[in-house]
Amino acid sequence: MVKTENTLFNFEVSLQKAHQNNDEPVLFFLLELDAQLPSMDSDTAVPLVKIDKNSTQEFEIDDGPDIVREEIVFEAIKRRDVRKVQMLLNKGCDIDYMGDEGLTFLMLAVKYGDTEIVKLLLENNPNVELQDRNGNNALMMASSLGHNNIVHLLLQKNPVLDNQNNEGMTALMLAACNGKENIVRQLLKEGARTDLTNLDGKTAWTFAMDHDYPRIADLL
Repeated sequence: MVKTENTLFNFEVSLQKAHQNNDEPVLFFLLELDAQLPSMDSDTAVPLVKIDKNSTQEFEIDDGPDIVREEIVFEAIKRRDVRKVQMLLNKGCDIDYMGDEGLTFLMLAVKYGDTEIVKLLLENNPNVELQDRNGNNALMMASSLGHNNIVHLLLQKNPVLDNQNNEGMTALMLAACNGKENIVRQLLKEGARTDLTNLDGKTAWTFAMDHDYPRIADLL
């Protein structure tokens, strides 16, 4: 909490409210202010901090609720708010932060099929190999869901093609069993292995046959 001129100003709550109200000017101002305030203990006085070129103000820091800025990024992704995601990333949010749902920003954007936000996140060099609680990474998710353009973007980051999730499934297997022929072609072109098996001993070809995708089976 920030105290100024005998008025208590709860920074974190104000940040959250600005986000909830989609008030970008206030949100941007608060993020600018946050970048200027040193990280100190709750009983430490902050010397004069210059908010803009025309004013200075003395602040005292008091502890308040710890609202993680990265959580606001998740909400912005769900709202498909590209500008807000960009703004928050510019303020130094951890690109590989994993939220309570066990997803990173990239995984969530892939889940929503938002190509524009995925592209923005990839420009900030996230770790594309990170896995969720089921062992799925961004490429596996995109392959399973059939997001062709997103798979193309992810492949440009040279990911490990043959990572396996907790059930031993690869991106190729997931694409094959869900009938995503174009993605199967992309993965094969990049060198995905066809001989790997999941925990039940099934290959991508087996999944294609089991799910009645003979054209995909022919590719494998």
